[in-house]
Amino acid sequence: MGHEGNNEWFNVRRWSLCFYYYCKVIKKIMLERKYLKQLKESVRIEDSDFYLCEVTGISTKAIAFHHVVKKSHGGSDDRDNLISCDWYVHSTFHDGYRNFKRYLAELKIYNAKELYLKMGGKRTNIEE
Repeated sequence: MGHEGNNEWFNVRRWSLCFYYYCKVIKKIMLERKYLKQLKESVRIEDSDFYLCEVTGISTKAIAFHHVVKKSHGGSDDRDNLISCDWYVHSTFHDGYRNFKRYLAELKIYNAKELYLKMGGKRTNIEE
């Protein structure tokens, strides 16, 4: 009987942690949408159903704007400093060159090094 009580407590704790992290993800998504809306207005990007990923050339609804020069390093929200890309391309870029290259290879895009550098990646992060 003592073990059942512990299992119930464990399940309640586990589900509460899941709910906590779920809420954090939802909050992050909402903030990103708010930021994206502000960014589209400031850059004067046309509102349409699909956007073109500048990295893959694929039309997508899930768009992210990548800063070539990070805002923390003095980069701006000017269009010259932004690359519109699919959200998965954006996340794999920030995961590192190896994941970025692997994802682009799945899409049959083989100039990952050139695209990585275009997006502001460092040459020192590229291992052959």
